[in-house]
Amino acid sequence: MPDYNNPPDMKRWQMVLKAARELGKEIFTANDLVKKIHESRPDVPATSIRTYVIAMAPEHESYHHYPTHHPCFEYLGSGKYKLMPQYCLQLPAASTPPNEAIGNASAVSNSKEVFLQRYGGIITAWTEGNKNALIAGRKDYRWKDKTLIESLEKRNHLTRQIVLSRIRNNGGVDLETLDSIMEWGFPKNPQFAERNQNKCLEVTRQAFNLLDEGKPSEAICKLMSFPLIISRASKMIGLSDPNYFAIYDSRVGLALATLKKGDGRIIKIPGRAPQAGRTFPSDNCGSEEWGENYQKLLWVLEVIRNVLNEEGYPFNLADVEMALFMMGK
Repeated sequence: MPDYNNPPDMKRWQMVLKAARELGKEIFTANDLVKKIHESRPDVPATSIRTYVIAMAPEHESYHHYPTHHPCFEYLGSGKYKLMPQYCLQLPAASTPPNEAIGNASAVSNSKEVFLQRYGGIITAWTEGNKNALIAGRKDYRWKDKTLIESLEKRNHLTRQIVLSRIRNNGGVDLETLDSIMEWGFPKNPQFAERNQNKCLEVTRQAFNLLDEGKPSEAICKLMSFPLIISRASKMIGLSDPNYFAIYDSRVGLALATLKKGDGRIIKIPGRAPQAGRTFPSDNCGSEEWGENYQKLLWVLEVIRNVLNEEGYPFNLADVEMALFMMGK
């Protein structure tokens, strides 16, 4: 069952701050927070928790590498932290750090509310009708003839590479990491198209800044400016945090082809490489429309995840994506 004290849509820094308040001790380590969060959210990667701890401690030597800061902790050295005095007591629920994009967040929230009002019931019914296929798809997930464990380990390794690259490069993703992602996702064309390291760092920095601000649509558009197709751009974002993001490729789109309101598909389908004797439906969109559809895809996956969580299946967004990937063969 989902944990309602740490809801899936809670921002990661808020989860870390909440855990620090609930530890019951003045001085703590990042490992203390990992253990505390894993009591209710074992799905949250330990690496992600530790990086957020650093991004919340201005005195830490690596703090400046992060584009988004939430200064809540005092760094005492030797891996030890304590809460800043103003955070020792519960803040009012409406409190928002100054660098949060309040206006944009409200617009996104309103758009999501409208989307779910229109499609939420349809998505829920679709999930219930496809529950067995989703569960089987996640269980049978494979990539390039690897075993399930090997496939998951590779994805986790890439997630770690992205996180560490952002730490090293002031929020950007370096060319070595981008090549690793492309080699994994597109072994027939493994190199990242852009070979200028500085441009790679700058564009990915801007894209992940947008993602940190809660703007996945804009982040996708920024990455597609390299230029990239949606499946390549979304791999970079989807692998960066499997709890909240996902990969948007043709197989995911095809699995959701029956998710419709009337005669119209809710999620558009990216193009697929030709296969002998087979044809696939697809949609032609510009980068802005693909960005908008990526946000819609995340909302759809959240509903699917929540339905499965309620029935005892601890899926995160990447789990749903992997299940759809296998369903969309």
